[in-house]
Amino acid sequence: MTPHFTALEAAYQLRYYLSFKTQYLKPTLAPAETQDLVHQVLADVGERQQYHLLETSISPDHLPY
Repeated sequence: MTPHFTALEAAYQLRYYLSFKTQYLKPTLAPAETQDLVHQVLADVGERQQYHLLETSISPDHLPY
């Protein structure tokens, strides 16, 4: 089996660690509907920009990536 990175002419890995905090760390992101909306928006933006989001973690008061 050939690893996928040797089959590509050029392979790049780029990592970003982002964290968005709510004002005064209020639990703004606590409702499940809000978390679903955030996931959907991030998926839509990623698809539009041809990015692949590897990991997402949402807590009630901040959004670390």
